[in-house]
Amino acid sequence: MSSQITPIQFTNTLGLETLRLTSDEFQQITTAFVKRRHAQGNQFFTIPPLVQEAILNLSGGHAGLCRITLKKIWEKFRSGGSDIEILEYLVSSNFRGALQSTRAFIWIEDWNPTVKESQFIRDAFLSCDSKSICKIAWNTDSVAKAFFKSGLLTQIEGWLQFTAPIMRTTLGLYLFSKGRSSQLHTTNFEEFILRTIERMRPSILKNSLGRGTDYLLERIWQFEWYRTAMTAVPSDAVVSPDVGAVFGSPGYLDFYVNGDYA
Repeated sequence: MSSQITPIQFTNTLGLETLRLTSDEFQQITTAFVKRRHAQGNQFFTIPPLVQEAILNLSGGHAGLCRITLKKIWEKFRSGGSDIEILEYLVSSNFRGALQSTRAFIWIEDWNPTVKESQFIRDAFLSCDSKSICKIAWNTDSVAKAFFKSGLLTQIEGWLQFTAPIMRTTLGLYLFSKGRSSQLHTTNFEEFILRTIERMRPSILKNSLGRGTDYLLERIWQFEWYRTAMTAVPSDAVVSPDVGAVFGSPGYLDFYVNGDYA
């Protein structure tokens, strides 16, 4: 795993909270972006208010992620698109792949964490709330430094926080998914649900029967189901976890399956 987003060391730095775009700032940027595209001849291109909200939600106001998201939407919807069409794109594997090729996701390069790193980031992931804040002790854990340097994690008021909700979603893919299974796939949604439940591991689930207090216990069940879901869908289907940030859900919108089911 690449451990540093830039080779340059700075003595004094601004925290991410200082650099995040506010709603008003992002609206100004979006308005200017759309006007520029209209001037270039793309008169039907627009970023609807609902989509603007979704971009701000998934990026957490991260300026670089906002910029690349606007660019990717323009590339795909130069002639315009409905709210639903653009929102579906924002939870698609194509969009996720486009983001992962940017500098903000440098931590994905050579993704091969040590056992301690894997355990730390898994605990952080399972403990985080809907604002991507992780309720775990980290101050004395040297492993945390690698994730700060890579840009995956930051800190806010003494707590760890994923740099953006989309970072958290992408991490879930790496922590809980495997290569496509050789087991039989299905395109029927009811059969898909049955197969995912059948393939869940009792050894994982039995260790989360109300014994913990540090994080949402249903998160363990959620991502065990996600692991099995990835074994049951065809290679051209998409299962996107934790997409509530895209749709602005006040709670958890657990999964979005192939653009049809949530």
